[in-house]
Amino acid sequence: MRVLARGRTFDRRVGRALDDVRHHAADNGTVLGRLLDALETVGGAAHDPVRSRVLAEYGERVAEAAARAVAAPDDRAALAGRAGRPNRV
Repeated sequence: MRVLARGRTFDRRVGRALDDVRHHAADNGTVLGRLLDALETVGGAAHDPVRSRVLAEYGERVAEAAARAVAAPDDRAALAGRAGRPNRV
């Protein structure tokens, strides 16, 4: 017999793990870039298309935060160009 416990969904776990970092680093392009690095690393290991999509969508949220708060246009463009790419957030 196999028991599956109901728990948090993957997207909720990603949000709980990373939302505070994203919110508090919203104006820091370096930290947001590192957050995208982490998403890219995890996305590269995600073999489930649903999880890959969740990570890509989270990368888009990071880019949106950067677009609103990062002052340097070059930094904003670099972060926006990295977001939302499947398995390469």
